[in-house]
Amino acid sequence: MKRGLCTSVLLVLTLVLVEYTVEGLAEENQQPPAVYIFGDSTVDVGTNNHLKDCRTKADSPYYGIDFDFSRPTGRFTNGHNIADLIVRHLGYKRSPPPFLSLINRMSGFQSAILRGVNFASGGSGIFDQTGNVTYIQVVALGKQIQQFATVCSNITKVLGKAKADELLSKSIFIISAGSNDIFEYSENRTVLPAIFMDKLIEAYTTQIEELYNLGARKFAVLSVGAIGCVPKIRALNHGNCVDQVNQLAQAFYTLVSSVLQQFSSQYTEFNYSLGNLYEVTMTTILNYLVEGYKEIRTPCCGDANTTCHFGGNLCNNRNQYLFWDMFHPTQVASDTAARVLLFSEATELVNPNNISRLAVIP
Repeated sequence: MKRGLCTSVLLVLTLVLVEYTVEGLAEENQQPPAVYIFGDSTVDVGTNNHLKDCRTKADSPYYGIDFDFSRPTGRFTNGHNIADLIVRHLGYKRSPPPFLSLINRMSGFQSAILRGVNFASGGSGIFDQTGNVTYIQVVALGKQIQQFATVCSNITKVLGKAKADELLSKSIFIISAGSNDIFEYSENRTVLPAIFMDKLIEAYTTQIEELYNLGARKFAVLSVGAIGCVPKIRALNHGNCVDQVNQLAQAFYTLVSSVLQQFSSQYTEFNYSLGNLYEVTMTTILNYLVEGYKEIRTPCCGDANTTCHFGGNLCNNRNQYLFWDMFHPTQVASDTAARVLLFSEATELVNPNNISRLAVIP
């Protein structure tokens, strides 16, 4: 696929049309669909705060410095993450809360789950074992789906089966997973890449099918970004992107695309939007000055080998940085990606539907 200015212009033109499209979407959808979110730290809004033994949390400054009241919330960024920003454009003022925060509530659980729930856990992966050695306690994607099954049962109790099925069929299911599986494999390659990818996609296919069997019909799948270019990985290669890691991310997108096409052919009610975050990220990296960034290699908070923490390094111009910490994007970078996934007509970035179109499919 060709890269360069042509792709960058395509992205910029997409963003020019965003404000008009947001207003149109808000008018058409007075009652936004419920949103259920699964995955890793890219979409975690505080799950890990509720895990006592978890060793990867974003519950202290400078995380959340640009969030309401500059408070850390468990999001691995300076403000809102991509899930927050997608949900906001769909018509919600607030992102769905973490499942683990809801089960501790004395009231409000039933009304909350009808609007959406976030199950994502930073450090987790598609494989059950991913993250468990490095971070001790995370919620794997398979476990997140089990938690959603509990939510499904409660929705059915509240609405009855027919109305519960209708609610779920109109809901958006956002999934952002796979990065941590690839990171861990890259650190310790015990099998050939093709064998690893086959096993990873096999597990992911099973998980998507489980969600479908629980009532999910609209899938907004976020593929793995250009993770070979995050500051932590760059530091291992003299500041340059690591091609081998990026090749795995590209292979993951290709395989996921094939799986989703198969599901769409097999199940007439299956609809999806597949976001190619690899291409979105590389477009920015290759044309970063056009996109308004000045720094794409080093993080705003901490450095390539030090986690973001209070008293550590903190840049002043956060909107000019692509990366917030050694792994995660800044809020402004996530907002750009969210708008592309929601509204872009460029099939190399999102297909066969963008998320705004997916939301209004009957």
